[in-house]
Amino acid sequence: MKEYKSKAARFFTMFAEQFAKSDKKTFAANLTPMFANDETCGEFVGGPYSKFDERAPDKWNELVKAVYNEGKVNIHVLKTKESATVLKTELIFTEQLRQKKGGQIVEIEG
Repeated sequence: MKEYKSKAARFFTMFAEQFAKSDKKTFAANLTPMFANDETCGEFVGGPYSKFDERAPDKWNELVKAVYNEGKVNIHVLKTKESATVLKTELIFTEQLRQKKGGQIVEIEG
């Protein structure tokens, strides 16, 4: 479970680094790969996914910083799909998650 927490924390750190090294011309190229799409998670979660171009880069940065809260984010990996607070339960494909090697739905608090 520590691995899940560590991986999530790395995402926030990577987002902050990509944002910091970007400018008006490179925001889309640097930040778009950090957003979900069918290729990266379509097997496990149904769309539609948030897209980089739905908000200005500084708004995405504010949102990510607010969620991360300087590392004080409560990492919550679902134990059941009904525990979802952001995604609709019908968008979470639990059977596909369970079928993957090491796949499971677990819960991490703190």
